[in-house]
Amino acid sequence: MSFCNNYRAIAFANFIARVAQEENIHPPWISDLVRYEKTWLLAYEPTSRLIVCWFRYPVGIASAEGMKRQATIAIWFRFSKRAQLRHIVRSLPPQASL
Repeated sequence: MSFCNNYRAIAFANFIARVAQEENIHPPWISDLVRYEKTWLLAYEPTSRLIVCWFRYPVGIASAEGMKRQATIAIWFRFSKRAQLRHIVRSLPPQASL
């Protein structure tokens, strides 16, 4: 993806996230999913070495049915400009009811 297209995609993701929050658009996890995709674009830049983001929903799940509220952390990292971008997503275990 070229820099110009990347910039446009990030700007569009910012717009979607803002509108989803302001208009209370459903499903509620849509803003997390948009932030996740936007962060992929930011992390893809060669100058990006480490990005850590918290999400309210398990954004690593490819199913809308699996999107139950669950704290999730995503980490993107690379060791040098030429190194391969690596990515980890982990969800915290659901709170046990007492």
